[in-house]
Amino acid sequence: ALRDSKNSKEFVELAKKEANVDVEIITGDRESNLGFLGVLEGLESGNSEEILVIDIGGGSTEFIVGDKDGVAFCKSENVGALRLTEKFFENEIVSDEELKATIDFINQTIQGTIDIVKSRNVKKLVGIGGTVTSVSAINQKLEVYSMEKVHNSKICKKELDEILQMLKNMTLEDKKRLKGLQPKRADIITAGVKILHIVMEKLEIEKFHIESTDVMTGDRNKNRFLLYQLKLSMAQAKQIDIIVAFLMESGVRMLLKDLKAALNRGAQIRILTGNYLGITQPSALFLIKKELGNKVELRFYNDKERSFHPKSYIFI
Repeated sequence: ALRDSKNSKEFVELAKKEANVDVEIITGDRESNLGFLGVLEGLESGNSEEILVIDIGGGSTEFIVGDKDGVAFCKSENVGALRLTEKFFENEIVSDEELKATIDFINQTIQGTIDIVKSRNVKKLVGIGGTVTSVSAINQKLEVYSMEKVHNSKICKKELDEILQMLKNMTLEDKKRLKGLQPKRADIITAGVKILHIVMEKLEIEKFHIESTDVMTGDRNKNRFLLYQLKLSMAQAKQIDIIVAFLMESGVRMLLKDLKAALNRGAQIRILTGNYLGITQPSALFLIKKELGNKVELRFYNDKERSFHPKSYIFI
């Protein structure tokens, strides 16, 4: 968001002035590299073939090619689910004209990147991020999102074709009721799926894998990843502030022992969360209150008129 924001410089200066926090705004290519590093950590150590990792975000799509030895090519293209929805989709049920304009724009924008990926003879596609995990959840008709069921799942092109055709002919309310799809992602999912569909077609790849090992958890070499750094900081902090857009039970359990240890030595803990895209699980909130009780200040941001999408961890 800060990359596209007109007042990003003022935000960085204010963060330094008010909180003495140095904020680095990374480039799209740097974001691509970080995402790929997380995926690499989840690959089998004996796998030597190059893969393409694709992360379809709201404003852009990241393409990263590499193998266990590192990143060979990465590019951030300005085709994202939210960007395309706002640019081309005026109707709830996407018209043929709107879809054609979207396809033409995607093709024109990503063709150079596709040519480079094809020249490397990449045969395996791995997806990370909200669009691909939503596709997997829709395909499995999950009434309750399960990271365990989504992680390492596979989707073939025929299944993606069927999901895309279904989404094209659904109203927004129909999408909000669709099993596996978070209601707040309903308005942008069609554009996101179309991006993925075009990439698979152009690369002639018949299936893609969903990976949830990322820059948060990693797998091997954990000291490079956020979870390790969070645990390290919690072990030393006198005050812990966690401000995140949503909470899931699996994420809370990752940090529960560390939070308990911090409380036992007298640290102050404050958690502010919301319900971004309807993801927050009540069980995550109940778990915090059950295990940590009133020693933790837990607050819920519920202003429907304002977007709330932070991910901030502050240790003092």
